[in-house]
Amino acid sequence: MNKIKSPLTGSLNTTLERYINSKYIIEGYKKYLNIDVTRFFETQNKVSIYRCNDTGFRFYYPFDIDGDPNFYKDLQKIDWYYSDWRWENEIANNLINPTDKVLEIGCGKGVFLERLTKRGIECLGLELNDDTVAIGELNNITILNENIEDHANLNPSTYDWIVTFQVVEHIAFVKSFIEASLKALKPGGKLIISVPNNDAIYFSFHKEIELELAFQQRILLMNMPPHHMGLWNSSSLSKLDLVFNLNVEKIYKEPFPEHRIDLVSEIFAKKYMGFNNYLIRKIFKSIIYRFKKTVNLEGTTVLAVYSKPF
Repeated sequence: MNKIKSPLTGSLNTTLERYINSKYIIEGYKKYLNIDVTRFFETQNKVSIYRCNDTGFRFYYPFDIDGDPNFYKDLQKIDWYYSDWRWENEIANNLINPTDKVLEIGCGKGVFLERLTKRGIECLGLELNDDTVAIGELNNITILNENIEDHANLNPSTYDWIVTFQVVEHIAFVKSFIEASLKALKPGGKLIISVPNNDAIYFSFHKEIELELAFQQRILLMNMPPHHMGLWNSSSLSKLDLVFNLNVEKIYKEPFPEHRIDLVSEIFAKKYMGFNNYLIRKIFKSIIYRFKKTVNLEGTTVLAVYSKPF
């Protein structure tokens, strides 16, 4: 079997963890999200998950099954797809000073940039979507239709902060993305990366469409290609200093949301008992509450802050 290079390190020190049958992904997207993703898997009857042994980063293979613009247009039609203001936005907003110059990569409609602008902060966004660029202009926010690699070549050592929320997990070739982000930072500047936390219990049953809970199914499917190409957690984020010229400043983990206890109870009941009635869910809910007091159940997002050395 040919070794696959890690898209994070370029090293062949990787391990194949498992396969996912493509038909389960196709059928799941159609059933639970009403999106046809057949075109991404026409030459692939299975998708592989590999582990980068140097960092613990896990990634999907092949690399060319990531979503295209039409796929993301389909997702934008789903009302719950993305919240305008999330836990990680608040963390970043509190870290950035009024005198800082900020770049957001993958800024969407510019909600975060708009908040910074109201604070008098000089900021700019990058987004590969002409529609959002136009929205930015209407709201007096500068959004450029550029990728970070091209932008960094034209604007080296420019920004005090570069932030990217829920973007890196979508990118197959993530090494050049991070290198370019660091290139655009001033020496001493800070980089924020937030990603889905694959240590969260929501992602713990990552097998072929095996649960019948619609909410859980959507979470699992959205964590697979063509939506996600990388599977991050706090450990893999904390090891980026082994790969890039940066310092790890702090890792933030989103707290476990209390309102999801009922959902987790259902997941455990279905997984371990094969059914979930009121009594079974109540028993699991009691166990989870006790477990929560001794073990830090994690939320769905992890955020890392890095600094570029002087």
